[in-house]
Amino acid sequence: MTSDHPLDRIANQLITQGARLFAEQRNCSEIWELSLDDDRDVVGEFPQCRSGIEIPDFSDKTRLLPVDVADARQYDACGFPDYSRGVPSLRLQPYSKWTDAMKSDLAMDGILLSETAWSLFQQHNLGIFRVYPARICDKSGNEKQYQFAFLRNELSPYVVDFARSEFFISDILGLPGEQIIVSSFEEWLELDNKMNQRGSLEYGSSINYKKLFFQRADAPGYDIFSFKKLSCTLYITEKLKNAIELFRISGLKINPNQRVYLSDPDATSD
Repeated sequence: MTSDHPLDRIANQLITQGARLFAEQRNCSEIWELSLDDDRDVVGEFPQCRSGIEIPDFSDKTRLLPVDVADARQYDACGFPDYSRGVPSLRLQPYSKWTDAMKSDLAMDGILLSETAWSLFQQHNLGIFRVYPARICDKSGNEKQYQFAFLRNELSPYVVDFARSEFFISDILGLPGEQIIVSSFEEWLELDNKMNQRGSLEYGSSINYKKLFFQRADAPGYDIFSFKKLSCTLYITEKLKNAIELFRISGLKINPNQRVYLSDPDATSD
């Protein structure tokens, strides 16, 4: 089901234009893109779960910050949100559906996983992660136990072979522009800093990648990962992708990857 909201229409247009940029690139069968499914026919109302925590009015100095919100703003030494004091109680929204993987209104990068889904993920190399038990109730009072998992494995940019990779400039709306040469992460940082300086010609633009290659000896090593600073996209290996499909883990969306490669796809014969 497609949303008629103006912002959703704009987002879909950007996705379509971005897809054209990669249309002629080959899929990488070894690496896939992973995201939470937001299709209303599948998950209903999205995000599916809400904590019921009221965001405080910071202009009112007489109000105290709720303990749960304060906890959610604390991070551990590895940069993960710290819910060691407990995940706030969550409620399935009235028009949401139970799925194995769900989104909440708590931490942006947290995934709620059913016991079945979490058991499957545990059989794979997750690298550095955090997981906290969470309870979810629906409108009828039925309660289920989930795991609030943070699985991102932000790889160092230095595992990327910048010399072989291809980059381009995106404008403030995310539309692709001119292709640029970035020879190293240091060059990427220098250009990125310019784009974040108000008053600069590049302000509001961003660096995006058309093709990203690993250093020859630096395959990801994990079954789920992302690239620190370079992208917020979450990637998984073919092994984890096949397991998710085999056990029919609902609530997750797997898309072909046409941007991240272990080796040059154009050098591989069919």
